[in-house]
Amino acid sequence: MDFSGFMDSIVSFSQNHTVIVIVLSLGLLFFVYRKPKLFFLLLFLGLFLAGLLYMITSITGSSSEQKKRLIPKEEKQSDNIPLFRNPLYFAITELCTHETRFLG
Repeated sequence: MDFSGFMDSIVSFSQNHTVIVIVLSLGLLFFVYRKPKLFFLLLFLGLFLAGLLYMITSITGSSSEQKKRLIPKEEKQSDNIPLFRNPLYFAITELCTHETRFLG
């Protein structure tokens, strides 16, 4: 996700949830007027967390794309074997029939 996509998501959130944005902005304006030290602390904390979120999303997005390119999708051979031809199926059925022969 690039920076413009990140900003677009913020703008989209603010357009879809106007009540939340209004309450947050009124709260921040109250803190600017009453407690400016707390306001700047909250502002820098919010900016730090937003930057951290942006870095995490950009790093994980690029690494998952690289992983998809590096590891090709391989189908397992055992997944393609029908159940009645699978050697494990034969071993289990043979074991079950031997146990029932001894028990009854």
